[in-house]
Amino acid sequence: MVKDINGLASTSSLSNLRNINGTLYFTANNNMTGAELWKSDGTRFNW
Repeated sequence: MVKDINGLASTSSLSNLRNINGTLYFTANNNMTGAELWKSDGTRFNW
């Protein structure tokens, strides 16, 4: 399952994906505050 961080009609523009010790770090745009650093352990997203 893939969750769209933005949740609106446009995409979240994920980029800069890096796997560090099983945690995925990436930047995403939520169209409210611009690009932010996020992380996911595969079950949830955090920023």
